[in-house]
Order: sequence, then structure tokens, then C-alpha cells
Amino acid sequence: MDELTTAQLEDLRNSLIDLRQELQQLLAATEEGSRPVDLGQPIGRVSRIDAIQQQNMVAANSR
Repeated sequence: MDELTTAQLEDLRNSLIDLRQELQQLLAATEEGSRPVDLGQPIGRVSRIDAIQQQNMVAANSR
């Protein structure tokens, strides 16, 4: 098996750094949606159920 050149290793390293930054941004964006639903909010029952479902989906995506 051929070894990678220094340039190839640097390209891979940069790609991994870019990917890590992208993942961190996605996690930060989903953090807002995964906060607990305020049950004291004056919204309808169906809207509250929808908000809880959305929260659960965001939390599952984060995992």
C-alpha cells in the first residue's frame, strides 16, 4: 500500500478541520431547537405537541 505524500496529508488534515467546523456549526444551530418546550406558553394543545415533537426530532438528529 502506498504512503500518502506530505501534500496529501495536509489536504486531508485541512478537509477534516473544515468538516469539524461545519459539524460544530450544525450542532450550534440545532441547540436552539433542542431546548425544552415552555409548557407555560399560551399556545394551543396541538401547537404544543408539535413543538415537543420538533424538539425530540432535533435532539435525535444531534445524537
